[in-house]
Amino acid sequence: MKHPKVYIIILNYNSWSDTIECLESVLKNDYPDYQILLVDNNSTDNSLDCLKKWLNGHFNLQVNQNNPLKDLSNPPAVKPISYIYYLKEVAERGGDLELESKNNYQIIIIQTECNLGYAGGNNVGIRYALAKNDFEYIWILNNDTVINSETLSNIVNSAIDDKYDRPIGSYVYEYRDPEKLQMYGGLRFYKYFVLRPFFAKLKEDIDFISGVSLFLSKKKIKELGLIEEKYFLNFEDLDYTYFYKEAFSNKYTDVTPFLIAGKIWHKHSVSQSKDKFLHSYYFTRSTLYTSRKINRINYFLTFTYAIFRGIFYFLLGYRDNSKGIFLGIKDFMNKRTGRLT
Repeated sequence: MKHPKVYIIILNYNSWSDTIECLESVLKNDYPDYQILLVDNNSTDNSLDCLKKWLNGHFNLQVNQNNPLKDLSNPPAVKPISYIYYLKEVAERGGDLELESKNNYQIIIIQTECNLGYAGGNNVGIRYALAKNDFEYIWILNNDTVINSETLSNIVNSAIDDKYDRPIGSYVYEYRDPEKLQMYGGLRFYKYFVLRPFFAKLKEDIDFISGVSLFLSKKKIKELGLIEEKYFLNFEDLDYTYFYKEAFSNKYTDVTPFLIAGKIWHKHSVSQSKDKFLHSYYFTRSTLYTSRKINRINYFLTFTYAIFRGIFYFLLGYRDNSKGIFLGIKDFMNKRTGRLT
């Protein structure tokens, strides 16, 4: 049986404990040919030092014994774990080919040196892989997830058998309620405008694959290009896969545009929930940019609803949410993109 190489891109920003739990689960998977690209988005919480100490075996993450998913990341992997460290500029040239040829590093750590957001951080990993050009697939996996031992093998088997070379999402379950399905690969949104999507039901059609778990062939990545970085946060995954879906569905009317394979468990926007202002800001600005690309009706209704939400939150006393929404609208109108500084 073929085992094409897979690069697993895991992006960390100020959440090293979640990242370690994710990595422990990934290191327990049964697929034989993969390499982890651990991209740090210039964390300010000493993440890199903590991650390196963990890799070198100075400590192991303690998972609550009452956690029903504890066995996915325990017992911990044998340490030390081999790794090499690059800054962004070197990584995007493909790293040190001579050094890597002499050592079988399990993890490639890349420091972006600037918070590039979801798209920018993952794009650094994608550029490294493309420059190295020794792989067949890339799996973008959120750091606030855990997987089981068969997850990657199931995804790769689906990819190998797919003559249409479709993007693949996963069965995404709630981390804190492990039997509850959070997403069937991705999400749907309302018929006429892009708002917070409905939670998907099992086996329903989806409009886009969630960036929580997105698996792509090298050929498909070259076709789709890099992830759009202007959003910084929220709806990059919709932008990346929705318009592909529309083109695919027009060409193949009786074939689903996406595949769904492998189980993961997701903690569901832990990092964003910490700052209501920033979450509201990026969510609002990104939905407006996305809706404008879809159609005029979509854009008009999304814009109107954003104003309504801003007023509603203000009247309820949620001033951080309201301020974030109205600044998101303002910056969208001023064509501002990227990180809010």
